[in-house]
Amino acid sequence: MSENDELIVSEVNFGLAEIPSNHQKEEYIVSTFRYSTSEQTEAKKPVKLIYDEDGDLIRDDLEEEIEIQIKHKIQSDLDNVGYQVWRGALFMADFALDNQKLFENQNLLEIGAGTGLSSIILSNHCKAKEVFVTDLPDLLPLLKENIMKNQCINIHAESLDLTNKSDYVKHEKHDFIIGADVIYDNDITDAIMDFLEHILNQKHGKNNLHFLFSIEKRYIFTVDDLDTIAPSYEYFIAKLDDLVKNSNFETHWTFELMEYSSSDVKQYFCYERSKDLFIISITAHAK
Repeated sequence: MSENDELIVSEVNFGLAEIPSNHQKEEYIVSTFRYSTSEQTEAKKPVKLIYDEDGDLIRDDLEEEIEIQIKHKIQSDLDNVGYQVWRGALFMADFALDNQKLFENQNLLEIGAGTGLSSIILSNHCKAKEVFVTDLPDLLPLLKENIMKNQCINIHAESLDLTNKSDYVKHEKHDFIIGADVIYDNDITDAIMDFLEHILNQKHGKNNLHFLFSIEKRYIFTVDDLDTIAPSYEYFIAKLDDLVKNSNFETHWTFELMEYSSSDVKQYFCYERSKDLFIISITAHAK
């Protein structure tokens, strides 16, 4: 990274307590992320409010709180954002905890996993058959270290370069393909769509395929449109529309698309939610 590269900081990092004041841009830190796994019930009993001797409210939660440790960077250039933790990964983890039965006994593949936070939750709580967590080769040491820190089971860290189609062959047999905050660059989106198209062309059978993407709409004002738009999101949706209308799939698949907003998913992790977070779910039903 050169001195002139613009540094990008994930919104998640602004709320972390572990950042030292003398932190350098190339350094890693290990952060604790707290979450609850208690199921939400329709009716809750009243909770007695307890105050300490200074008159401050003591938070007496009935939900069990769990911690995971994630090694990551605080800032990076655009080419290395995978070393940071993003809200999309936490939102995907929330979705996984809120829909655990969806992933039971399934083979899961996470692409562009970065620090591996989402896959760690899928591995530790969703009773998946196997979880394959992938990213570029340079990120594998970080992925493996975070997996070891959190004592994951049935999880495998492997390299997958979506721009290299020779990498596709070893990842053709999964039931779920998951991407957490990987929609931010059109070239990457094109590579993702090429990969999904390859999977759909290869896996013709009785089993359905599921694709899940967490996306944070990031808005900009453009002179051409004279409007504020979320270009990466809109490009992804347009490419997705092209994918499901591909005539090559008509004899093998029918597609069901769902969009979940932040109000549709219970929040288990402690972080500042954005109203611009969405989960895009694509189910390919085998004919």
